[in-house]
Amino acid sequence: MSQNTIHLQCKSCGGNLDIDRNQSLIFCPFCGSRELLIDSDAVAVEKIRQQTEFKKWEREDLQQQREENEKYKNSKAGNVALVFAIICGLMFVGSVTIIRSVPNFLRSLSLLLQTASFLLSFLIRKETVRLPEKLQLKAVRTPTLLMVIGFALFIVTFIFTAM
Repeated sequence: MSQNTIHLQCKSCGGNLDIDRNQSLIFCPFCGSRELLIDSDAVAVEKIRQQTEFKKWEREDLQQQREENEKYKNSKAGNVALVFAIICGLMFVGSVTIIRSVPNFLRSLSLLLQTASFLLSFLIRKETVRLPEKLQLKAVRTPTLLMVIGFALFIVTFIFTAM
């Protein structure tokens, strides 16, 4: 049973009734009788108070979420992502000019993926690019994951540089 369900007995037949707390008309499935459920003034005032408090909490949550999103959007991580995107992009341009072997090609590909990862992280964080709802992650923010992928690709780039 949900929180909004209350248990009553039919005044006509004594049957057990489970009704929604917000219902004002009770219908007994056993005897067919109908009864108007009238709240006392105190109950009506309490319902209004609870609804008002809930809306206040909802507004506060929304405001807090906006503030957190604004902090996240303007965090230094976005600038870090942009700097690394530029560095990796320059390294990619330099490595493309000397592709003479498979390791150099793979290194260039790794640098290209790093550049794309960091740049996309920056653009999503600054809300220049919006991902479709089905591509957004719930547990981790997508720009953060893209930065982690970019940094992980440093290992791959280092391995291909060492070859």
